[in-house]
Amino acid sequence: MDDKRIILFWEKLLVCDNASVRFLANFNRNHVRMFLSKYKIPLLNFSVNELKYRIWKDFVDDCVSHCKIVF
Repeated sequence: MDDKRIILFWEKLLVCDNASVRFLANFNRNHVRMFLSKYKIPLLNFSVNELKYRIWKDFVDDCVSHCKIVF
């Protein structure tokens, strides 16, 4: 499963109407923070477009830094 789907899944769990699901999501909140820190996203309050942009930017930066893409 890719990181974008994991982040969006956790975001939905944290705002779920079911109190038990929200409690379990909050209890495991550090799991999603690991993915957010990889893309330098401070909080779960972001748009899907922002998430896509940050993941794409990380991919491009990684490729450029490892000389897989040369401009």
